[in-house]
Amino acid sequence: MKKLIISFGIFIICATALNAQSGKCERSVEVKAAAVVPTRGLISNIKKDKENGKRNYLKPRAKTRGITSKCLISFSTDVNQDIDIYVDGTYMGSLKTQMQRGVIESIEKYESIYCLSADKKLEWKEKGDCKCIYTFELKKQQ
Repeated sequence: MKKLIISFGIFIICATALNAQSGKCERSVEVKAAAVVPTRGLISNIKKDKENGKRNYLKPRAKTRGITSKCLISFSTDVNQDIDIYVDGTYMGSLKTQMQRGVIESIEKYESIYCLSADKKLEWKEKGDCKCIYTFELKKQQ
């Protein structure tokens, strides 16, 4: 019985220490769409686009086991089309039409996100950092 109590105490101390280390804040940010201003050239917020125009769809959840990344960005949307996501101007993946949720977790740091609808008529822009886990809620124009 004494060993059980000691083991339980050690478990509580370890769990508390691990939770304190991974205790990043979590923020939900509502980002409203803006109409894309038509241009003849490239979009200035995109530095590196999709390879061969092929979309890579984001996973709906972060991995729960193993080594986690230093930075995690989550997206949710109610827009009824694919959305391409760029972090600091580099294409990172897309939200599928009916997916409504996606996670990017393999980056070291970032300063901004830029999202563009598949029809290139709506865009979303927002600042961010790795100090918190952000969920960007991409909303339609109102």
